[in-house]
Amino acid sequence: MVKSPISEFFTKKINVVLMAVLCVALWGSTAPVVKVAFDLFVIERDEIVSKILFAGLRFVIAGILTLIIPCIKQRKIIIPDKKIMPSIVSIGLVQTTLQMLFFFIGLSYTTGFKASVMGGVSTFFSVIIAHFMYKDDRLNFMKALGCIVGFAGVLISGLGGAEAVNEAMLWGIPFMGDILVMLSMFTFAVSGPMCKEAAKKGDVIVITGYSMLIGGAVLVIIGALSGGALENVSLAGFSVLLYLGALSAVATTVWNMLLKYNTVSSISVFNCLLPVFGAILSAILLGENVFEIKNLVALVLSCAGIYLVNRSSKKNKLTAGISS
Repeated sequence: MVKSPISEFFTKKINVVLMAVLCVALWGSTAPVVKVAFDLFVIERDEIVSKILFAGLRFVIAGILTLIIPCIKQRKIIIPDKKIMPSIVSIGLVQTTLQMLFFFIGLSYTTGFKASVMGGVSTFFSVIIAHFMYKDDRLNFMKALGCIVGFAGVLISGLGGAEAVNEAMLWGIPFMGDILVMLSMFTFAVSGPMCKEAAKKGDVIVITGYSMLIGGAVLVIIGALSGGALENVSLAGFSVLLYLGALSAVATTVWNMLLKYNTVSSISVFNCLLPVFGAILSAILLGENVFEIKNLVALVLSCAGIYLVNRSSKKNKLTAGISS
């Protein structure tokens, strides 16, 4: 079977590594940049509905930016086929609406570093989900060990004294912010196979663009109807919002293309690098002290997780089951 130039590009090992790392680096900047955006828009920690509105606007922008190129290329507004719309709506509600609801609320009650560390959890969720969905992506001993080590890192990152517990209280539940961020990572992992299956029926870019647009629109409606507002609008704040929209447009589109042409676990494993990028950017942008012993241990365990999952596919490494 002759491969198309696109499939060859997205399965070539060096391209897979570079593009996957690019996506993770962009996503790693999300938590600290969102916290900067909240400060610029003067959105307080308990103003949850305003954060939901902000998240919705971000993904509406991301959806529009994603769809601009194919629309210009075809010189018309592209409307998805009715047969693919149920998949697009489902992806939008899971990958954008639910994920961002959990993430933006949870981020208000945890640190940017911890959110980034927990971002690596999506790797292990993806590995487990892929085991049940794809015969060529089964869970084995090394992958299982990697999941356990990765989860250990997440648990350690959540440890703290009484002060940390009080800061993390939401609805009277300790570490609820951490739990919500983890749920956000679970919905992201679930959306991976959904995107992979939908890509078999239509254009990945169109599917990604409309799913973000629809998911973002739902968030805007929820936030607006609940009384959310962005009162302190400034050029700096709008620039950050535009950056987050562009970030999502690029990273999500490239990631979905990688999922289309590669196994889920071989791509999702790169999410274990989220703590690395998140730690660096949280220190730079937020001035957070990420060099506590528990955070460093969590970081080491997260990186160990990526090594173990990768080692399980030693024979075909990054593109298991797919020749380059």
